[in-house]
Amino acid sequence: MLRRQLNNLALRPYPILLLILGMALTELFLSAWLSDDALITVRSVLNLISGYGPSFNLDERVQSFTHPLWFLLISLVTLVTRNAITSLQILSIGFSFAVLVIFAIKIAKTRFGLYFGLAILMCSKAYVDFSSSGLENPLSHLLLLLIILWGAKARENISHQSVLIFFLLCSFLCINRIDLFLIILPFVVFTVWHYRRNKKLIILCALFGAIPLAVWTTYAIFYFGFPFPNTAYAKLGNIPFGGRLALIEQGLRYFQVSFLWDPITLSIIAICIPLGLKGAHWIKAISIGIVLYLIYIILIAGDFMVGRFFTAPLLLSVVILGSSQISIFSKKILGTLFFAMAALGIYLNYPSFFGRHQDSITIHGITDERSHYFGNLQTTHKLLQNHSWKPAPLASNMHIDCGLLGILSIQLGPSMHIADECALADPLLARLPIIPLGDWRIGHYNRKIPLGYKESLVSNINALKNSELKAYYEVLRQIVRGPLFSWERAKAIAMMNLGLINRPDLTYLYDSAMPIPKLNERIKFNTPVGHFYLPPTEFGWSYENQQGIWANNFRSLILFPLPENLPKYLDLTVGAWIHPKHPKQDVKIFLNGIFAQQVTLDQESDNLINIEIPASALKKKIVMLEFEFLNAKRPKDLGVGNEKRIMGMSLEAFEYH
Repeated sequence: MLRRQLNNLALRPYPILLLILGMALTELFLSAWLSDDALITVRSVLNLISGYGPSFNLDERVQSFTHPLWFLLISLVTLVTRNAITSLQILSIGFSFAVLVIFAIKIAKTRFGLYFGLAILMCSKAYVDFSSSGLENPLSHLLLLLIILWGAKARENISHQSVLIFFLLCSFLCINRIDLFLIILPFVVFTVWHYRRNKKLIILCALFGAIPLAVWTTYAIFYFGFPFPNTAYAKLGNIPFGGRLALIEQGLRYFQVSFLWDPITLSIIAICIPLGLKGAHWIKAISIGIVLYLIYIILIAGDFMVGRFFTAPLLLSVVILGSSQISIFSKKILGTLFFAMAALGIYLNYPSFFGRHQDSITIHGITDERSHYFGNLQTTHKLLQNHSWKPAPLASNMHIDCGLLGILSIQLGPSMHIADECALADPLLARLPIIPLGDWRIGHYNRKIPLGYKESLVSNINALKNSELKAYYEVLRQIVRGPLFSWERAKAIAMMNLGLINRPDLTYLYDSAMPIPKLNERIKFNTPVGHFYLPPTEFGWSYENQQGIWANNFRSLILFPLPENLPKYLDLTVGAWIHPKHPKQDVKIFLNGIFAQQVTLDQESDNLINIEIPASALKKKIVMLEFEFLNAKRPKDLGVGNEKRIMGMSLEAFEYH
């Protein structure tokens, strides 16, 4: 053991290492910026230390932050600094520098791995960007390194202390960012397997190590009413037009766009995964964890912040690199690739690489956040220094917006109730489904404000117009606005989390409930009965056609309630805009988000579309039909009259049988 430590010390010429670490620390200070999402957390921090509770709005108990441990640390440090922005800088830069020091002293096993690993982290735009953004990445990085170190220590020296600390660190990682546990899960499994003959030790340490996570989860359920952040309910489970395939395509775009901004990061990850799979068992476990996490990124469609989700995989890739024996030939290849990717990254994105502010550039909804917000750190710092965080008495102001929620929430102060249409901090909107039409941006799923919701928020009443939504909101209000200690609230929390109260569907946009149709009942849209089934205009329809309703979008959707006697088929009578210059309409049809069929319409009216209803759709109260018009045109574009609307298909009647 002593000889190995002396060998490790000999690998590190400390004057050179100190110079490199000094350069890294300077880079962290010069590149420091502040993400708008970090300011969402800051508002909750200010509310907590001012005695109003850890909520975003004072009149609702909602967990708007996704990183409870990071939130708690910021709150504790702010009690000392009295400025949350200063706290963010101290924690971000401090933890980020600690990660570099731990890697240099404890992780790297070769001189090449040491210097090359530090160079990668210092030249990775994603890693540098999110080491000082105010988000939780630095704490996540530190916890990941400590888990690896204590996992190794636990395997070398079997003791209750080392194993307990290992599980405590895993618990803290889950509290900080629960989805990151996936990246370390194979390593945890490998460590537990190492102790398979000492099951009692593992079980006891795992139970005690899970106490912090259990305590926070219990508190979250008690205070907020839910175990997960509000953003999880707002973002996950929403399927845009095209189904889950659209999410996977967006996830792949996240890789593509991230490479264009930052070639080094993804290149190193791609190289280190197979390198790790050839290494020791614990290194193989880390490589498998990276792969699992990359798959997870694809499945959730990535993020709107370019590179944010790749910093943890990059750090673990550098751990693999620093812990592996690499041949001289491989070193030359890696060195050449590194300099090529560094030069390419600077060439593709030199303004942001050197920390200059530039206009936000968005590709597929993915943005270089640092280049856009760089320079706002000092502005926000001064804003908080001159800002009294005290609510006006009996304030009932409200602001509705989506985007720049963080800075707006600080500027408007604690008295302003902010209902963001992206639902990051709004409990009801977070549980409403998105309208899966048109363009969408990951992490920014806009909702339509239900009728009566503004009055409900301002007056603290339930004034919603839709009866089913009103009943749901009454239960939710009991959780987020009702007395903290009450039996009724406890019952509401249990029922909501156990799924005994169904989440609203898109029928919340209808003023009144749609009547239940009967089997073999033909319902025309130009009759009084058919009027009840008219979809909102947000669903992509207009009502100017006497023969029914007209799709005036490249995508449209409609909802039909299911009859009491479950049907097997749904017949649609439709029309189409047909002209010698446009002899047919090609339409893709999706049922409940799943592709059903593609049809070609070649006559103006009385086209019959027969759709088989799968058994899975019969479990729901409604059927959602989505139409994608593959070759719809504007007549004016074809030189046919002056009609500027998109002319695709009209819906004249429907019938179950």
